[in-house]
Amino acid sequence: MKRYRKFGTIVCLAWLIAWSAACSAEDTEIYGALYGTVTDSDTGVPVENASVTLAPSSQVKTTNKNGTFRFDNLDSRQYTVSVICHGYQANSRGVNAIAGEDVQVDISLIPISNNE
Repeated sequence: MKRYRKFGTIVCLAWLIAWSAACSAEDTEIYGALYGTVTDSDTGVPVENASVTLAPSSQVKTTNKNGTFRFDNLDSRQYTVSVICHGYQANSRGVNAIAGEDVQVDISLIPISNNE
């Protein structure tokens, strides 16, 4: 009888270990996010309505009144974030999305002078 009890205990422990490992694997995040703020390089003021493009995914976002943008559910890899807005020179930055992390990428835009 002791032998069966010991065997039952081992089976239960093995099942618990396998179940906890499966739960941990399910909780692992496989996607990352990129977010940031677009600002005027002269004043530091957030730039509203800037067009933010993420390459190579071709996703496009428009900054809100706080100059912020966000791209979610991204594969882990390198992306280029490009920003254009009327009255400013375009700017871009390379950034790596990392699974399970929110990576910040802030971009400043240089105003186009009326004298140019």
